[in-house]
Amino acid sequence: MPTLDKHADVGFWVGAKVTSMTAEIQSHLAMDDIYTGGGELVSEEVITWQIQSNSTNNEGFGAFQVNGRGSNQWYVRRLVLSFEGLDQESALVNAASIDSIKLWLYSYGTVTSAGNVTYLDDNYDAIPSVGEGVPAAFGAYTFGNTLLSGEAEVDLTSGDGYSATDLASAAVDALTAAAKGGDGRMTIGVMDHSYDYAYAESDSGYISDTTNSTGVYLPSYTGTTRDPYLEITYTDPSSGYGHSVIGVAAANISNVNGVATANIANVNGV
Repeated sequence: MPTLDKHADVGFWVGAKVTSMTAEIQSHLAMDDIYTGGGELVSEEVITWQIQSNSTNNEGFGAFQVNGRGSNQWYVRRLVLSFEGLDQESALVNAASIDSIKLWLYSYGTVTSAGNVTYLDDNYDAIPSVGEGVPAAFGAYTFGNTLLSGEAEVDLTSGDGYSATDLASAAVDALTAAAKGGDGRMTIGVMDHSYDYAYAESDSGYISDTTNSTGVYLPSYTGTTRDPYLEITYTDPSSGYGHSVIGVAAANISNVNGVATANIANVNGV
């Protein structure tokens, strides 16, 4: 079956930097406070929201602690990838079906954080600033309500290079809706699995006390050779005779009706 590669139009990581945390780094109540922007154990004053478009110099996603001189800092970072113009891709619009989707991410350095992919309701045609507000979905533990990677985690290489993750049927449904009659836009998120996402599912996650983060190249990197992209597998229209016939006069169109796809060669020159 044919495939189409769709590169992300907009990509950035969004996260919270926390200072002055104490032994409660492994407390679920502390994680609650971070997700909601401040609370009893982690006050609003020590949380700084961050948005960054260039993850070649920063971790792409993770939940981790960084030891500094005299003080430590804690981070929760997630990726946001927006794909636009899906309704302008004739192969997708005219496809009999969209069958599967792979997410390709180009990692760099030491990969230490596996992830999960989610569907986000907010689409972005530009990278927002912190002043415009952090995406509302960040406060939701699952970073969006629909998990697009199923039970499979994002599986990256241990160094520089592309790796693919098969997305679940929910991703196929979302992309199909966007391409066929929708606004042509689809946005996904990637969040750490072991700490960030696991907290949502089993209350077992927390910010790691060791570096646990993964670098991922984003569209802001020069060129497109390391961009995040979707590999979309689709089926061409193939039910009976569904293709245009070049050069058939209107008076002869009745000769085409009922010709099976397997006999399309017989139509040429009618």
